[in-house]
Amino acid sequence: MHYIRLLRPVSMETTNRREEVLSVLLTITTDLGDSFFGPDEPLALGATLKTGSRARVLACQADQTSPLQWRAGMRVLKAQLRLREPLPREKTTVCIFARSSGDRSKTPSNRPYWRHGYEDGQTELIVPVSVDMIDRVCAPVSLRTLPLPKRADGDDASNDDEHSLELGEDIGESIARHIWDAGLVTASFLSDSCRSAAVMADILPVRRDRINVLELGCGVGILGTTVAGIIWETAAAQGQSLVEAHVLLTDVDEAEERARANIARAEGALERRRTHVGAQENGEEDEIEEKPRAQQVQLQYENLDWDDGRQGAFGPLAAARAWDVVVLSDCTYNVDSLPALVGTLSALHRHSHSLDANTATRVILATKPRHASEEALFGLLGEQGWSHRVVKRVPLPRVGAEDEGVEVYVLERKGGQE
Repeated sequence: MHYIRLLRPVSMETTNRREEVLSVLLTITTDLGDSFFGPDEPLALGATLKTGSRARVLACQADQTSPLQWRAGMRVLKAQLRLREPLPREKTTVCIFARSSGDRSKTPSNRPYWRHGYEDGQTELIVPVSVDMIDRVCAPVSLRTLPLPKRADGDDASNDDEHSLELGEDIGESIARHIWDAGLVTASFLSDSCRSAAVMADILPVRRDRINVLELGCGVGILGTTVAGIIWETAAAQGQSLVEAHVLLTDVDEAEERARANIARAEGALERRRTHVGAQENGEEDEIEEKPRAQQVQLQYENLDWDDGRQGAFGPLAAARAWDVVVLSDCTYNVDSLPALVGTLSALHRHSHSLDANTATRVILATKPRHASEEALFGLLGEQGWSHRVVKRVPLPRVGAEDEGVEVYVLERKGGQE
């Protein structure tokens, strides 16, 4: 997969023809920034401007005459997005996306697990980017939009914004506070599957009218916020009506600012979804049964260093509950951290079982294997009594390089064993 990434904030400029343009500096790279997109044929890029419910297409140029294209060998692209009318001072969202995928011969035949709501036929494996312009000044973060499932009653007339989560990333070359492949793919897989009782009972079981989910190494928070967004459908598919749901994102303190900001972004979308979901079709188009559901999902953040976690030293939020499910993605690339990670998983399991003997913490682990040394994780898990199984493999074809893939595991450990 590749990501359109902004290298600096979008800025307003005036050309020598006295035209107002939005100036952007972008790259198209992998999640770790270690490989640039190299298409056989130039890739056309497009842009839209959205204010409120009104969206319009921007005229895109790499300079005064040439169209906006990404070509093989490029590392950066400076572009001008020409405005057909003055940029309003109210909040306006600029989205830049790929118009076509070039060689699609390696696209998997099954439905890709990265979806987005934009048109013009851009490839699913190049992730678009957005930014908000407020009072004609670019906000300091770029945005990725993750669609959530539409209403269960089939009403698609509502605004697509009601069915999506926005996650902020840092603008620039740093990869520390960005979405990575495993988190994005797994979030989309869970979102696509949340109404399937067979799939979700095996991955994210809801066995009673309350559920507690903790995310380790949350980064920008994509996996935890997605779980919060689909938990109503997940419970309903399994015949449960939630009355209480808690999702806690955790990471080291460097991630706190971005994670908290994304929680704040998610709260509005989650509230809108709460008012729309929970209705179950009973086979008649004009009869919809409303079932009780959680008043809200409590979505929170707390710092948790795995060196502390492996010792059972948790903050007040993590220590307050028995955790039914722990989720994590893109956390196995640093082999040196694996002992602390496995120790933290085991400590969370023991802690949860001590609070509620009926809780046997299940772990959803998503990873895109990057090197063979990551296999050490499974040896460490086995030593501490964890079993593991693959529940999903998602291929990620890459242009001009060996194909990759994301693997989603379920880890389990019996009782409160030491």
